Amino acid sequence: MNKYYKILEFDKIIALVKQYARLPQTQSNLENIKIYNEIEEIQKALDEVDEATILIQRMGSFPLLFHTDISFYLNKVHKYGVLTEEELLEVGNLLDSIKENYLYLDKLDSAEIKVEHFNHKVLSMTYFKDLNLKIKKIITPFGEIKDDASSLLKDLRRKQKDIETSIQKKLQEILNKNQKKLTQNIVSIRNDRFVIPVRVEYKNTFSGIIHDQSASGETVFIEPTIINSLQNQLNQIREEEKQEIYRILKQISLEINNYYDDLMHAYQIFVELDTIFAKAKYAIKIGAQKPQVNNEGIVDLVNCRHPLLNVDNVVSNNINIGTYKGIIITGPNTGGKTVLLKTIGLLAIMVKAGMLIPCDESSNIMIFDNVFADIGDEQSIDQNLSTFSSHLKNIIQIINNVTNESLVLLDELGSGTDPSEGTSLAISIFDYLIKKDCLVIATSHYSELKIYAYNSNDVINASVEFDEKTLKPTYKLLMGVPGMSNAL
Repeated sequence: MNKYYKILEFDKIIALVKQYARLPQTQSNLENIKIYNEIEEIQKALDEVDEATILIQRMGSFPLLFHTDISFYLNKVHKYGVLTEEELLEVGNLLDSIKENYLYLDKLDSAEIKVEHFNHKVLSMTYFKDLNLKIKKIITPFGEIKDDASSLLKDLRRKQKDIETSIQKKLQEILNKNQKKLTQNIVSIRNDRFVIPVRVEYKNTFSGIIHDQSASGETVFIEPTIINSLQNQLNQIREEEKQEIYRILKQISLEINNYYDDLMHAYQIFVELDTIFAKAKYAIKIGAQKPQVNNEGIVDLVNCRHPLLNVDNVVSNNINIGTYKGIIITGPNTGGKTVLLKTIGLLAIMVKAGMLIPCDESSNIMIFDNVFADIGDEQSIDQNLSTFSSHLKNIIQIINNVTNESLVLLDELGSGTDPSEGTSLAISIFDYLIKKDCLVIATSHYSELKIYAYNSNDVINASVEFDEKTLKPTYKLLMGVPGMSNAL
């Protein structure tokens, strides 16, 4: 994420959207969210999110039954690897998700809800019923291989159960006859073998193998000789069981690989849907709407709000720039100038990321090729040369990269140095950027900049309103009206 987006706190927006993502891949993708420049792509992205908000509010979110990175498992089988039980279960959950989304579409159709984009994505996926049934025959919903996954496995587990019953029966007889010699009247397992807990002073009265000893040294765990042969048989069957399970998993893994392209496509579709719905859920949370977009320089934001403001009563503003190429916003400290600046920049970036924005749906916003910002949040009277130099360096970088389709946001332009020099520098920078034909919005306390805007056909004054009766800012933007600093 470029530094200007971070200055405008777009990274905080992404962090909030990530909370609504259900897949790890979605969260990773949001960290590097795609920023669009083509108006057609942006319009489509906004339409998809807007459509998702309707679905969420009317029918709930789309079905998603897996929660891991399925692409890892699919690539594993594509390289002739063998899935584990848990991985196989997740592939089955992917197939179930495809099936459930087809059923979800039926519900939408019955409710007469038109979802062109969602419908297209779901119908692009193929549900492989036979493959899903084979997986269901092999594994339980808890990720365990079923007994009847194969006839051999079923036979091995039956034998294993019979031998375990015989061992338990023989050990129970020993327990009943030797209760005084035992620390507990139970059968334990040590090193995958059945043992009984014998008091250490009686260990030589039992014929068998000592497998372990308690931490206190008072108990030894003995495998009686009478069950040794049965134990060996049991371990042999367990080994054969492992081999048969591996064979079953290898066979189904090879079969899953036959559907690699289609399943990978389905997984990517679910990641796309998860991204769209995460954006939609966030949009619902902040009361965002789909604005109109244009590439004709129009910026007309109606009742727009900063999405990160955590206050009870957020003041909305109307920002209609009209044909002007520059705005100079003046007004008191803590009056909301910087927040207003960030609001414009942040909403412009959100739209480029295919996100709905907190404003009325009648709003219309230009698709800028880049959004540049020089904003310092720490405003104090002891700004030194290094702070000024840092801002100047940033502005030079902006000047070198700006185009006639860029948005430039400058906070307290020219501050941090001698006021007369700062004023001259600010006017020169503003003048240069206006000639570049980009949109420039700056905040300032300099009266000379207000005069500069008044005398320019391309620049308009604006201010954040200050209530002289209550001596408090109202945070309302007034276009065409310069403001007073009201420092005293």
